[in-house]
Order: sequence, then structure tokens, then C-alpha cells
Amino acid sequence: MDLQSSLFLDQRVGIITSLDADRASNTWHQVIFDVPFSEDKKVVIIPKTQTYNGTTTPNLRIRNVTRLGFEIRIDELIGDTSLSDGSHASEVVGWIAYGFYPGSGSTTSTTSSTASATSSLPPAEKDYYLIAKHSGKTLAVSGISTADGANVLQWVKAVQDNHKWRLEAAGDGSFYLIAKHSGKALQVNGGNQQDGANVDQWTKQNVDHHKWLLEDAGNGYFYIIAKHSGKALQVNGGKHEDGANVDQWTKQNVDHHKWKFEAV
Repeated sequence: MDLQSSLFLDQRVGIITSLDADRASNTWHQVIFDVPFSEDKKVVIIPKTQTYNGTTTPNLRIRNVTRLGFEIRIDELIGDTSLSDGSHASEVVGWIAYGFYPGSGSTTSTTSSTASATSSLPPAEKDYYLIAKHSGKTLAVSGISTADGANVLQWVKAVQDNHKWRLEAAGDGSFYLIAKHSGKALQVNGGNQQDGANVDQWTKQNVDHHKWLLEDAGNGYFYIIAKHSGKALQVNGGKHEDGANVDQWTKQNVDHHKWKFEAV
């Protein structure tokens, strides 16, 4: 039975600057993802040589693909005078890894119910309200503060700029979430990787605890995943009241971990 899914963006990309063919010693190169895929996803690797070092034809082999990484080696497929003699010059190899939720079914197309449940990514460079699924309330910066470290919480939606967030592409498949009133980035305070680490705003920096990945949660909602920790943005304890704190937690299939991007 094949596993299929409607494709949405959850990807990693990388380059191996020198991959050597050494069939005699059966050498494999290990790649570890900077951010692991979630445990409930399958991973597909697409590798491709980026250089042309000699006239012989290389062949890329993949094994041990997991949510944490994979192993790859290069063999020679067609030599100058014979097939597969194993000797080949070093090549630069690029790769893309896609994570997806496996659906059940055969080699036919994904079922309509699965396709309708998946969601396209919201367009970047636009402003959004971020709506918690369990409460219907928005992510907001407390007190309209513009200070670094100002806390972030949930509040009933208001037409105020501290309730609005710009989705800004970070250029590596992740995003910054920029508070409209302050121009500051949503971050996990101090780069903490623990469950319950607080989330606040800070002057934007090119660091992973300021960057977020979007994972489809179905029906128009997304998990918002901290790039540095792989943990989900959540309303602590699933509380419904105004002022409930927002932090990071190991991702779970619960509504207080799911968010809707509602265009302003």
C-alpha cells in the first residue's frame, strides 16, 4: 500500500559540498536536519548533483530516512569503459526533504476528504490576526507595549495593531511573525527549548528562536512551530479567558495548539 498526501510546505533543504564515491569501503554520508520533522510525519528525500565533474555518470543512493535525517552515498552508474566500476570524482549534492501526513490508500489520487482537510500556506508579507482554535481569541502583545520582552497572550479580537501580525519570509522555509504596532518579532524568550518556555516580542534577529515553521493542522488551521526547538505555539493549559499566557509546548493534536491566519 502506498502512502500519499496533498502537498503543503514543510520542507528542509541543504547542500553537501563534497560527496565522494567509495564503493569499496561502503562509505555513507549522514545528514542531520537542523529542525526534526514531527513524529507523525513521513519524510521524502529528493537529492540531485549540483556539479559536473567528469564524463562518467554518478548515481545517488539513499537509506535510513527518518524524521531526524538520512544517509546518502554516491556511486558510479556508467563508467568510461564499463558499467558501475565504483570510481567517481567528488560532486556537490543538493537535497530537499519533504514531510507529510500519510494518508491511507493505494496508488490512486488522495481522497477528496483528505484533500479538503489540508490547507494552503497563508501568503507572506501580509498582516493577519492569529486566532486560537479552542477559544476564537487572538494572539496579542500585552498592553500595546513596544518594549523588548513585552509578553504575548490571547485576547478577544480587537481592531488594534498589537493584535495584528505580519508574516515575513525568513528565506529558509521559516517565517518571522512581526507585531504591527512595534515592528518586533515573536520569539521564544532566551532561545529556551523546554516545554512552557515563554513567548514574547523582541527586536528581530537572524536567530532560530525568532523563526517559525507552519505545519498544516487541517481545516484552515496551522501549528506554528518554533524553529529552534520544534515545539508548538500554544495557549497554556487550553484556557479560554482573556489574558491567558502563550508559550511553547511539545506539539499535540489539541485545539489550543492550532491557529488560523485571518487576513486583516
